[in-house]
Amino acid sequence: MARSVSYPHNSIVTFTAFDYDEAFDFIENLEETARALWPSFRKCDVWLGREDHAILENNHTYFGVSEYCGLFALWLVPKNENDPLAWRWISQIEKKFNKTFGTFRKVGCASNGECFFEKIS
Repeated sequence: MARSVSYPHNSIVTFTAFDYDEAFDFIENLEETARALWPSFRKCDVWLGREDHAILENNHTYFGVSEYCGLFALWLVPKNENDPLAWRWISQIEKKFNKTFGTFRKVGCASNGECFFEKIS
């Protein structure tokens, strides 16, 4: 069965791709850019499951990265799924988050689990 990049359940997610050699610099730049746009974020090192790594957090939300074969999922997820303040904040920054970090959009998945993406114009 095929698989794709992981991301947390109930997260807002966008996708981008990089070579492995560029990944470390990419994460540093990602943190810097996100903290400049949304100053409430601070660095963290939290794993949500085995593949989803939160690199930034504020009081209500995690900002994280998951990777599989050079495809990166960048995601926002509430720390508490039932926190309306977290969902409201995420909805307020979602467009800017997608525009700033996303280069691909998931368009569907096959029955074997393989996912398909299109480049965002």
